[in-house]
Amino acid sequence: QKNQTVEELQKKIDTFQGQIGKLKEKIHAVNEDNIELSNKAQSHERKVLEADLHSKNLMDLVSKKDEAVESHQLRIEELMRENAELSLQLETTLGDCRRQLEATKEKSLLKVLPEEISWEPCFVSILETLMIKMKGIFL
Repeated sequence: QKNQTVEELQKKIDTFQGQIGKLKEKIHAVNEDNIELSNKAQSHERKVLEADLHSKNLMDLVSKKDEAVESHQLRIEELMRENAELSLQLETTLGDCRRQLEATKEKSLLKVLPEEISWEPCFVSILETLMIKMKGIFL
C-alpha cells in the first residue's frame, strides 16, 4: 500500500512537473511576445516623433511663406500708390504743357497752325520726369 501511495504521488509529481514545464514554455513565449510588442511600440513612438517634427517643419515653412506673401502684398500696395502718384503727376504735367501751348499761341505774333506746333519738348520733359520716378521705384 505504501508503494501504491508512493506511485500515485510520483505520478502526481510527474504530472505537476509536466504542467510546470508547459507553463514555463508559455511564460517564455509571452515574454518574447512582450519584447516584440515593446520593440514595435518604440518603433511607432519614433515614427510619431518624426511625424511631429515633419509637421513642425511644414508649419514653419507655411509661416515663412505667409510672411513673404504679406511682404509682397505690402510692396504691391506701395507700388500701386506710387503708380497713382505718378499718374497724377503725369496728368498735371500734361495740363501744364497744354497751358504753356495755349499761352505760347496767344503770345505769338506769328500765326502758327496747330499742326506745326512741336509737342516734342513737352513730351521729353514728361518722359524725363517719369524715368526719374521709375528709377526710384525699382531700386
